[in-house]
Amino acid sequence: MELKYHMDEVGLNTEGFNHGDFTIVTQLDDEYGMGYKSSSLLISSVVGSAGLTLKMLLRKMRKKYDDISMNVEFERNPEQRKRIEVIEINFVIKSNDIEDSLKEELIESIHSHSPIIQSVCKNIDVRLTMEIQSGDGA
Repeated sequence: MELKYHMDEVGLNTEGFNHGDFTIVTQLDDEYGMGYKSSSLLISSVVGSAGLTLKMLLRKMRKKYDDISMNVEFERNPEQRKRIEVIEINFVIKSNDIEDSLKEELIESIHSHSPIIQSVCKNIDVRLTMEIQSGDGA
């Protein structure tokens, strides 16, 4: 797979992405306009992959849910050029079809089946937690 990028005075621009191009910037100020910081894109990739993996697992288990949200916190190391060292993702699932006893199995499966988590896990500590709340009718 090949992706293309172009550098200009604003930042790095993507070219030819299936769902639209975007700009990656170092500063979000009025002079340059809006864009995405590379650290936000990295965290979003990890969270997106984990969330889509959870969705796939629930589909395979034929478990229904009303809503899934993810709350994320991350830690940077200021002594290592602000390196991202920890990403904590808390899944909040609203469902009447998912038992609390499935949480650990789901968390372990997300860790082992998420391609992005597997790509970064030697350098970033990805911590997953899960809450199951009563759904609206799933």
